[in-house]
Amino acid sequence: MNDTIEAPFIAPSESDVLGLKLRPFSLGSLSICRRTKLSMITGDAKLDELDDEEKQRQIIAFLYIQSQPVQTVLKAIQSPNFYDEYVLPFSMELPLNAIPEAVQEIQRVMSEAGAAYVEVQSKPGDKPEDAPPNS
Repeated sequence: MNDTIEAPFIAPSESDVLGLKLRPFSLGSLSICRRTKLSMITGDAKLDELDDEEKQRQIIAFLYIQSQPVQTVLKAIQSPNFYDEYVLPFSMELPLNAIPEAVQEIQRVMSEAGAAYVEVQSKPGDKPEDAPPNS
């Protein structure tokens, strides 16, 4: 397999943003980002489709999800008021320069995730009835 494709999954490493240790982005991270509607992170929305307040909300939520203990995050995302109860208080400790540094980290993570993404495509001419049994 290509080293570029394997790297994000074989040798994930923590990163540091403003003193916050961020866990490597994982399938669980992606699932939580989808669940909390972080469309900027999941690629479900283009940056120009989001206003500045929504971008900031998603960036801070991403920092929270990736920096807080896993069990804390799993409990927090159960709340219907996830942002107000968990992310907003967390953001009170972040300096204003957190956003540009976080954006760089998000871009790095998305670049690695994009390199690791593999889409399975059918062979030309394949039909559903050609699929092996139990597929």
